[in-house]
Amino acid sequence: MGEATDGTLPKIWFTRAMQSLDDILSISPKMEGGSEEIVKYKGRTECFVQTPNDPCPRYLILEDDTVKVPKRSQDAFKVIGGILVVSDKVRDVLTQFELGASHLVEVPIYTTPTLEKQLDGRFFLLHASEQRDCFVPEESDKVWNLVHRPNPHFEWLFRRLKGTKDPRHDFWVPDGDFDRLVIRAAPVMDVDLWSARGLRDRFFFSDRLKRALDAAQIKTKVLTFAPAIVVP
Repeated sequence: MGEATDGTLPKIWFTRAMQSLDDILSISPKMEGGSEEIVKYKGRTECFVQTPNDPCPRYLILEDDTVKVPKRSQDAFKVIGGILVVSDKVRDVLTQFELGASHLVEVPIYTTPTLEKQLDGRFFLLHASEQRDCFVPEESDKVWNLVHRPNPHFEWLFRRLKGTKDPRHDFWVPDGDFDRLVIRAAPVMDVDLWSARGLRDRFFFSDRLKRALDAAQIKTKVLTFAPAIVVP
């Protein structure tokens, strides 16, 4: 949980994993209900609202039997559609901390559609579903919102939507590797992994969880960390 009990502000870290283009593997999720349910699942994970009771993939299948998980990312990688998969090594670290509604779901990865063989090791879907009202968009930089701060590259869309009250347009999207995120510490002092309500594509770590992952020497190009700017 939050560490700064002496009045100083804690360190908070975020990951750009959900927007990362590194090591996206051609692996297909399989669910009862087919592609329609997969689309719904991806929509929930993108918005960080997937709960343990919601349907999720029962297994993953390699689309090409030549696909291999790179050694440099054997502990965390993405599959097509933006789903984040972590190893049991990451799971073992995370489960020592306060995750709130964030959770992991074990999912086998098969190497053939007949499910005869599967990749060695244990794999888990990571859902950063603990949401907090901690994001300060007016002090952050390089984050865009079609209602309040449109990306200048999409002015045409803003003009079309201006004046609408559609809540689907009222969320903040970071700009690649250039975002500068300001986070209020007070709402997150009791949790170690969470997402910020209204902010897409980013989730957050306490400093003690980040240090534990560093100490475990996690192998990944995807699940890396950047410092947030912390305010009371």
